[in-house]
Amino acid sequence: MILERIEAGESEFAVQLGNPEAIWPDVYQAAVFDEVSAVLNERLSPNSIRIGFNADSITVTAEPACSIKGHPADASGPLGGSVKFSVLAPGAVSYQWESSCDRGKTWWAMFEDTAQSAEVTVGCEAFRDGRPFRCRVTFADGTQALSEQAWLAIGK
Repeated sequence: MILERIEAGESEFAVQLGNPEAIWPDVYQAAVFDEVSAVLNERLSPNSIRIGFNADSITVTAEPACSIKGHPADASGPLGGSVKFSVLAPGAVSYQWESSCDRGKTWWAMFEDTAQSAEVTVGCEAFRDGRPFRCRVTFADGTQALSEQAWLAIGK
């Protein structure tokens, strides 16, 4: 039942057990907890599973370990200045910032000095006014995630 709920997209829930103290000695409760934890972490990798076990329920919280937790925000800066876009992706092993000149239909990798880090500095040049930027993040297991788009506005 726990695995099915996580696979259905539920990220936090409790499963009522009745009264396991009346049925199971403490050693069995610990064994069940260890087994549930091991099976969920094996089957749902790369998810991060937190399990709480008390007298009448198991509480499960599942969170994708390989995901972007903080997306870049829109930015504005003066012509000739610069702005920074950043992304928060715990566990990331590489970053590649991308930009588009056709409002997000096609993307290309940026070559700025900071384009392969969690924070990129972008020059506020006239040709970049109104362009979107995003980050392609790669995690240790090889999975990739794209950040949301952030837009650059150049002030006059």
